[in-house]
Amino acid sequence: MRIGALAQAAGIRTDTVRYYERCGLLAAPKRTANGYREYPDGALARLRLIRAAAAVGFSLQELRKILVRRDAGGVPCGEVAQIARAKAVALRAEERALRVARRRLETLVGEWEKRLSRGQRGDRLRFLEALAGAVELPLANPKGMKGKPS
Repeated sequence: MRIGALAQAAGIRTDTVRYYERCGLLAAPKRTANGYREYPDGALARLRLIRAAAAVGFSLQELRKILVRRDAGGVPCGEVAQIARAKAVALRAEERALRVARRRLETLVGEWEKRLSRGQRGDRLRFLEALAGAVELPLANPKGMKGKPS
C-alpha cells in the first residue's frame, strides 16, 4: 500500500505517516523501483494503534519506547498498564478541574449577561479581564505547547 492510500485509510495526512517513521513509531517501508514507499499489510493496524493510544494520552515518546521493546520481542504489557493507570488518574484530575472551570465560567457569563442587559451599547465592560481574575490558570504547559509556561 502506498503512503497516500495508507494515510487515507488511517484518517491522517501523509506528513503524519512520514513523521511517525522519523520518530521510530512506524518502520521505514520498502521503496519501489521509482522511489515510492510501499507499506506492508500491518502498517494500517500499527497506525490505528498509535492513534488510539495517543487519543487516550500516551505520548509519542512513550509509544516509541513501548513499540521498540515489543518489536524486539519484549512484553511491555505491565508498562502499558502502568502508563494507562497514570493517564486515567490524570484524566480524572483534569475532569474535576474542567468541571470547576465550567461552573465558574457559567457563573461569570450569567453575571455578565445581566451587566450587558443594563449597559449602554458600546460600553466596555471588561469581560476578558474578569475572566482572567476568575479562572485559575494551570501551572503546567498545555498539551502540545513547547517551552516554559509564561
